[in-house]
Parts: sequence; structure tokens; C-alpha cells
Amino acid sequence: MMVVPVLLWIHHLYCIAVLVSGDTFTGSYTGAFSNANVGTGKTVTITSSYSGADAGNYSVTDQSSTTADISAKALTATASASNKTYDATILLQLH
Repeated sequence: MMVVPVLLWIHHLYCIAVLVSGDTFTGSYTGAFSNANVGTGKTVTITSSYSGADAGNYSVTDQSSTTADISAKALTATASASNKTYDATILLQLH
């Protein structure tokens, strides 16, 4: 029996799985923030599922959560103005 170490990268997390050579096993992982607001150290809930002909032969210790940041998106506003004819006001139409 030959064992094959496999390095998996899951959204900034690394884990090492050791599978028996020839086994069919697939892990699927998703992460979700509790909301979409900007913040640091926000909790991410991890959901995992496993499939493959040999998935039942493995016991996987899942990580249920981690933390990550959501940073603010940069936004640049610009405006342009048209010339105007004197009318005793200071207001100007912006585009």
C-alpha cells in the first residue's frame, strides 16, 4: 500500500492530506462572511463537502471557521462644469 501526501490550498489555509494511492477523494470548500461590510478580523464560516468512491474511507477533521478582512473599495468621483452666462447667481450646472 502506497500513501500519497497531498497539499490542499483552501482560501489562505493550507492542509496536508495523506491519501492511499489510487483512492478517489474530492474535497470542496466554501467560505462566507456573515455580512458584506468592511472590517478586519471578520469571522468566515467554512462549509465543506466530500465526494468520491473512497470518501467514506476517510475521517476528515474540518475547520468550521477562520477570520479574514474585507477592505474598502476605492472610489474616485469627478465632475465637470459648463460655462454660464451672467445671471447674478453663483450656482453652476454640473455634469
